[in-house]
Amino acid sequence: MHSGEDPEDRKEIEIARATFGDYKLKTSGDYTVPENQRVNFSKKRQQMVLLEGSIHKLKVDFNQKIQELKLRKKEIVDHVTKLNKRLGEINTELQVKNDALFEPKIDKAVEYPENFFEITDEDIEAHQAKKAGQKSAREQQDEEEEEEKPDFRKQQCVSRKNAKVQSTDIDKEFAQIKHIELVFEKEQKKKEIDELISAFDDEIREMQKEKYRLESDLKNAEMKLILFFEELILLKSMESKDIQLTKRLASCRQEKGQILKEINEISRKLKDKKKEIDEIKEKEEDLMIKFHDHCPERSDKYEEIRKFFEKIIKRRRRVEKPEKGENEDEDEDEDAEEEEEMEEDEDEDEDENTIAGLSPEEYKIEEIEKLREDRLDLYEDKEKILQFINDLEVQRKRLENKERAIKTDLEETEEEI
Repeated sequence: MHSGEDPEDRKEIEIARATFGDYKLKTSGDYTVPENQRVNFSKKRQQMVLLEGSIHKLKVDFNQKIQELKLRKKEIVDHVTKLNKRLGEINTELQVKNDALFEPKIDKAVEYPENFFEITDEDIEAHQAKKAGQKSAREQQDEEEEEEKPDFRKQQCVSRKNAKVQSTDIDKEFAQIKHIELVFEKEQKKKEIDELISAFDDEIREMQKEKYRLESDLKNAEMKLILFFEELILLKSMESKDIQLTKRLASCRQEKGQILKEINEISRKLKDKKKEIDEIKEKEEDLMIKFHDHCPERSDKYEEIRKFFEKIIKRRRRVEKPEKGENEDEDEDEDAEEEEEMEEDEDEDEDENTIAGLSPEEYKIEEIEKLREDRLDLYEDKEKILQFINDLEVQRKRLENKERAIKTDLEETEEEI
C-alpha cells in the first residue's frame, strides 16, 4: 500500500547523483558546465561592464594617491622653507659661510601638466614683452627689489666697528653656551629635513613600483576585455537559441516540481489512510473482545457462532437514480434486478440469523448480530479506504512515469545547453 519512500531523502539522492564524484576535466567531451557558471549574452555584457568599472576604479585610485603625494610635497616644501630660514639665521649668528642648504621646489610644468592650457595675465604680458624685445613687468619688479635690498654684510661691518663692547669672562661663557645651543639646533633642523626628504623619497619609490604593477594589471585587464568582446559576439549569435532552451529548461523544471509536489501529497494521503486502517483494525479487535464477552470460547456452539460472526456478506444499498431519460427502460430493468437480488440477500440473512436451531435468548444472538453489523460497517469502510489507496498508487505510478519522461527531456535540454 505504501512504499515508505521519503520525498526529502529522494531529493537528496537526486542531488548526490548529480554532483557526487564529478571530477571531469573541462576539456573532456562529457563535461557539463555547472548552472551557476553558465554565461549568456546579458551576463557576458555585465561582466564587461564590471571589468571596465574595475579598470576605471584602479586608475582613479592611483590618481588619488598621486594627488595626495602632491599635497604632501607642498606641505614638505613649505616646512623645509621655514626650517631653511631658521638655519640661515643660525648660520648668520655662527658666522658660517658657504653652507649650502637644500631648497626643494615644485616644477609646475612637470608635476601639473593639466595647467599647461591655463593662461594668466602675467603670461600674456611676458609674451607681449618678449615679442616687443622688452623686459616683462615681473623682471623689472625683481630688479627693483634687488636694488632696494640693503647690504647686510656692510651693515654688520659698520655695526661691529661702531660697537665698543668690553668682553668679560661671563660674556665669553654665555657666548660659548649660545654657540653650543645653535649648533645643536642646526643639527636637529638638518636631521629633520633629511628625514622628511628621505620619507618622501621612499613614498615616491613605492608609488613607482605600484605604477609598474598597475600598468601590468591594466594590460591584462585590457586583454581580458578583448577576449570578453570576442565571446560577446559569439554569444550574440547564440542568444535566440539560448533563450529558447532556457525557457524549455524552466518549463521542464516547473513541471517536474509540480509532479514532485503531487507525489508528496499522495504520499501524505497514503500515510493518513494507513492510520485510518490501523484505527479500523483496533475497532475490529474491540468488537472481537465484545463478541467473546457474549460468546466465550468454552461455549458449545462457539465455532458455529464465530463463523456466523466473521462471515462477510455483501449488503446492497439503494442508490438514488437520476431522472428518467432516453434509457428509461434499461434503468427500470436494472432496478428490478437489484430488487430481486436484495430480496434474495434478505432471505439468506434471515436463514443465517438462525444457527442450527439455537435460541436467541440463550446465546444473545441479537447482541452478536449488532456486533456483526458494526463489523460489516468497518469492513466496508476498510474496503473503501483500500480502493482509495489503490487509486492513489495508480495515480502515483502514472506521475512517476511522467516524471521520468520529464527528467529525460530535462537532461537532453541541459546537454544541448
